[in-house]
Amino acid sequence: DAASDDADDAAAAAGGALRLRLQRSSFRYVLYTHIAEEGQSLPPSKRAGACGLMALTQTEDGYLVFGQRSHSLACMPGYWHCVPAGQVDSPDLQTVLQNELLEETGAGWDKVKRIHLLALMDCGAEQGHKFEFLFWMQLSLGADELFRHYQSAEDRHEHERLVFVRPP
Repeated sequence: DAASDDADDAAAAAGGALRLRLQRSSFRYVLYTHIAEEGQSLPPSKRAGACGLMALTQTEDGYLVFGQRSHSLACMPGYWHCVPAGQVDSPDLQTVLQNELLEETGAGWDKVKRIHLLALMDCGAEQGHKFEFLFWMQLSLGADELFRHYQSAEDRHEHERLVFVRPP
């Protein structure tokens, strides 16, 4: 209820603790309440408690990895985003990241040198103000090696393009 939500929010703010509250839902309901115009008109307290994650991934040779979502996908076709990315469907964020990394790039968790949480961010009105955990991940693979892994990845068709950008 709203009173206990307010109490939880106040307790978290005072103690600086991060609490996740999981609820049963279907992904279609998440999409409806966060992407569809009608669903976005619902007050935030009535929407599915969707949360995503993504990693700003850096290769061993210093490139950042981005993917353009396929235009044939129903959700956010053609959009560019960090790779890997996905929905939080488990209370263990590392497991979610491991699965997304393997599915989207073909690289296993043994190729991750370092990882840390950068932020919990609001994705904005376009995604119904869904929250997303943003991680920084450094791989032990160079861009060429990662691209070779990507060519045999399970979900490689989720992206029309994978690009490697060297930051200034």
